[in-house]
Amino acid sequence: MDKLRLSIGEAARVSGVTVRQLSYWTQKGLVRALGAPGKKRYDFRALERIALIKRHLNEGYALDEAAREADRWLRARLVQAAEPQQVIARSVAELEELVGYLKGRLARCTSRAQLVQTATKLSQLNIAALFDERPALRRRLVRAGSSR
Repeated sequence: MDKLRLSIGEAARVSGVTVRQLSYWTQKGLVRALGAPGKKRYDFRALERIALIKRHLNEGYALDEAAREADRWLRARLVQAAEPQQVIARSVAELEELVGYLKGRLARCTSRAQLVQTATKLSQLNIAALFDERPALRRRLVRAGSSR
């Protein structure tokens, strides 16, 4: 399954959605595709997410709500199936990848609209809940932020 890579047409056909839907979901950042624009590929993880979003849409959720429900379902399954250390290590790796992407986006001086879109998505992360476990860290970060 790790080597599975499908084109957008193949992924849409297998998932039961249209190419247009899948393209839109990918453009909105709801589904992650691998590769360069025009040569995007969808792996098993993406196909699973597409199927979950589609299921939640069929249950009556709006698109963004369906994506959030898919996230919840995938996170719950991951936590149940893996050792906590593996879950944390994987999350840290994903966050490091995200930080690198965001730094690159800032360096490339993307448009204000793109930056606003990214900032909106970032604001949906529940980072505060993680700080509840480490109040001292939260106080240090708040002090550091207010001294800037």
